[in-house]
Amino acid sequence: MTRYVLGLSAYYHDSAAAIGGDGRLIAAVAEERFTRIRHDQAFPVNAINHCLAEAGIDADRLDRIVFYERPHFKFLHVMKRHLAHYPWRPLSFSRSMLHWMSDKLWVRTKIVREVGVDPRKVAFAEHHLSHAAYAFYASPFDEAAILTLDGVGEDNCGMLAKGTRDAGIDTIQLQKFPNSLGLVYAALTGYLGFEPNNSECSTMALASYGQPAFKAFFDRLIQVDGDGRFRIDPSYFDFAANADRFYKPKLSEALDGPYRHAGKGFSSFDALERQKPCITNRRAADVAASLQMKTEEVVEALAQTVRDKSGSKRLCMAGGLAFNAVANSRIRDSGLFSDVFVPPDPGDGGGAVGAMYLGFSDLGHPVPRPASGQIYSGPRVDVRRLAPLFGKLSKEDWADAGRAGHVGSPDIRPALLTFDDDAEKRRFVCDGLSKGAIVGWISGAAEFGPRALGARSILCHPARVETAERLSRAVKFRAAFRPYALSVAEEDAEALFGSRINRDLSRWMQSTLPVDKEALDQVRAAVHSDGTTRPQIVTREDHTDFYELLKAFKAHAGVAALLNTSFNGAGEPLINTAEEALVFFARMDLDILCVENVVITRLNGHGGEQ
Repeated sequence: MTRYVLGLSAYYHDSAAAIGGDGRLIAAVAEERFTRIRHDQAFPVNAINHCLAEAGIDADRLDRIVFYERPHFKFLHVMKRHLAHYPWRPLSFSRSMLHWMSDKLWVRTKIVREVGVDPRKVAFAEHHLSHAAYAFYASPFDEAAILTLDGVGEDNCGMLAKGTRDAGIDTIQLQKFPNSLGLVYAALTGYLGFEPNNSECSTMALASYGQPAFKAFFDRLIQVDGDGRFRIDPSYFDFAANADRFYKPKLSEALDGPYRHAGKGFSSFDALERQKPCITNRRAADVAASLQMKTEEVVEALAQTVRDKSGSKRLCMAGGLAFNAVANSRIRDSGLFSDVFVPPDPGDGGGAVGAMYLGFSDLGHPVPRPASGQIYSGPRVDVRRLAPLFGKLSKEDWADAGRAGHVGSPDIRPALLTFDDDAEKRRFVCDGLSKGAIVGWISGAAEFGPRALGARSILCHPARVETAERLSRAVKFRAAFRPYALSVAEEDAEALFGSRINRDLSRWMQSTLPVDKEALDQVRAAVHSDGTTRPQIVTREDHTDFYELLKAFKAHAGVAALLNTSFNGAGEPLINTAEEALVFFARMDLDILCVENVVITRLNGHGGEQ
């Protein structure tokens, strides 16, 4: 009889659910996809319902439900932190207690009530053990060292461990609060004018425009001990404060800030035309560069420690810091490990998958093995709804959307085309891409995690900088200094990157690679100022339709690669329904919307009254 385990994460950010059974991961999805609230932290009722539906079972068939952390342990940590400042911050204390005394502390009761299960089936895992389980069990390795780093989970901010398929995960060392690399990176992200716990990618991108002029300060701020642990100078931070401002005035005095608009002032989109930001932004970029360099050094020191203590030549990484693709790449290039693996969602959403894996281990059953394409386990779009919705929109409705600047005419009603042949559909889309079209692409089940990996993507010609500039200005509304990722068919990866590829680290955009000089012009729009890109190397087994699209595009561009970014607006989750896709197409500067075998286009020759 098949055993089923449900893993859950909630109440901090990126609530999610994951279900496993029959030796495989059946489904995993974030709650935000259903509620349309970015980084939704609410109890993941909708995600749970999706998982149960995908497994084809009712809740009473579940053998175990595992929550990704221990709320009572976390509550004790929060209480200690607040009491250290009480009574000087009564408002902060009151808000926190009100939040905790609701469902957040009574998670077992919430699960029993919302899911409808026997309370004896509910279990709890340690936060960083959930991260470690996801990192290791989702990897192709039978044994590996494990490194997790994030803001804080319970009272830990990191873990060094070793995993083996037979014996499970053994903890080697824990990094205790308040010595948190994740919270320091979040605090400096807010200091630079970005949103902490959301826009750390902007800090990482800004770093390539600066010099490590403040490195000496960060060396004093973060010190690595001989045993691999690190210490943060607490006099510069206030991690008990509001998440929008973790730092004290003393940090501003040391770094000549803060900077409220550090990402502005970059007028040219072409990253290979090295920009010289104004003096304020240059200092901000120097702060980001110094922070990034120190972060990489600390991560490498911890990687060295876990290698020495585990004896393994393979490394799995998770936690929020594992989203830092530049730091991941430094570990890859350090020579410490023969293989490095980061799962598609190393943050709290992925903690739900890790909790599910731990549930199987606790039951004494084999943990599901990774399989090609398992990342694509989210909801599917009901393409049958698209044509009726499209038919209700008049020419005037489209004109009222107020669009301008796309390849086709803004004054005509788009056309809806249905393709019976997938190859013909792909040829049509590739023809539009070759002419500078911006394409919204939906194919199959949604990918798990925040990266768009060919199931919910916006695609462009990778050589056309002007198209990528329009994408930033009229669709994504993002600063020019932030780069885009590049999806490449496996066979063409070596032509772009040479022999430097680490397949396990390049499947889900979790690393950067320098583009060979001879190939730069072919993918210029997806190259950052340092000559690197964040690649997704795609195989047919990963996602057949997207892989074949890349291969078809090679006839137009000479390389099977496309600029790829997430199919969502600023501050929104990825598209989840036909309605959302159509509204996005109407409002934004997309030229083609491709949903399975249905294409809506504004390109000349295909628009007009139907």
